[in-house]
Amino acid sequence: MDDSQIEYLKEHIDKIVRPKVRRVICAYSDLLGFGACLDNLDWDIEHEERHHKTIKRLSIFVECAREIGGIESTCFALNDCLAINYDLPEKEPVLLSPLWGFLLFLGRTHARLNYLDQNMGFPGVRTVWAAGKRLVDPAWIQGLSTKPRGQDISHPKGIIWIADTPDGPPGLKKKLKRTATYTPREFQLNIAFSKAYALDEEGSAIGLRGPYLFVDESLLRILCYSFKGDSRTSKDCWGYEVIDVVEGDKRTITLRHEDGQASHDVYSQLTLRRIRARQKMRWGDTSTYRLIEIRGPSFLYNPEIIQL
Repeated sequence: MDDSQIEYLKEHIDKIVRPKVRRVICAYSDLLGFGACLDNLDWDIEHEERHHKTIKRLSIFVECAREIGGIESTCFALNDCLAINYDLPEKEPVLLSPLWGFLLFLGRTHARLNYLDQNMGFPGVRTVWAAGKRLVDPAWIQGLSTKPRGQDISHPKGIIWIADTPDGPPGLKKKLKRTATYTPREFQLNIAFSKAYALDEEGSAIGLRGPYLFVDESLLRILCYSFKGDSRTSKDCWGYEVIDVVEGDKRTITLRHEDGQASHDVYSQLTLRRIRARQKMRWGDTSTYRLIEIRGPSFLYNPEIIQL
């Protein structure tokens, strides 16, 4: 270990020893049958006109990522996989209505991806939602670029390349315009992302079949317990309550506001069907549900309803 690495460790040792974590939710979407598409291409994307449809399929899927990421979310697309990370607010009270609105956005995104893919004659997209925590290290940067006989230095304004000069000491500073190493920090040691990925990888082996939207128990726990408001006043919770009803394998989670009790139509609601109960995953036992319908958010008196 050289002197510069030792100095870095000294400067960042507190962050390394006591990492900061954030609660997050993650949506992970996967193009079904992508391996078969590669087989149809003979693993060659040149020349043949019959390749055009498959390449267009992937292009549309990846291009959708340009419209998904926002102020509170980050979208990462790589080939046939697309992940969306949403950092939950660090301070209470957590407002339920914006969170439910974001879930509705995720539902619309899944439905749109399926619509586009199936209209091209392909099987569609499978999506998994999960919740967890992710590691946050301010020292992590989004990317690095390298050039011969120089070094990259990260600072608040970006990545600066310092070239070596014949005189010995570094000189000629300029801002880099090319990223050579991608490090999407929102997905580094992101447990929600890892859960969603692992469930999708299991796929049909655990009942996650077809182009549907599946929800891990961890996300439902967030809705039903973390944001239930037991430790806060009614005013802090803005009059919202979460009602969780299980009837057989059907589960209905409702976000209700005190002003909307007279009319069922103004509720926000998730309607789910249990696919697998208490399955053993690497992080422990969990249950998985298929999302049948999502409606909301409750502050809209003509709520949007998405049937999945």
